Amino acid sequence: MLLRCLQDGLEVPVSWVFGRAWAWDGEECFEFTRDDACYYEIVESSLKEWLEMDRLGLSPRRWSKDFSDPWRQGQRGIPRNRLPKPR
Repeated sequence: MLLRCLQDGLEVPVSWVFGRAWAWDGEECFEFTRDDACYYEIVESSLKEWLEMDRLGLSPRRWSKDFSDPWRQGQRGIPRNRLPKPR
């Protein structure tokens, strides 16, 4: 999963370790919390990653304008208006 900060445009990858979401900003790793979610938008995400973020209550509030839909690979695509809505 790749997120972009709405304040400075920095893109950070997110991964899961022991059931927690961790983001890497290039210099340090930090735990991605509900408080952080409101400052980020989704740039890339698999359906599995998005569902895990949603399960943890960490879903960013919006998709980026350049969101790439990897869910379409090898299957009928999900129309953009049918994508799960970030919280």
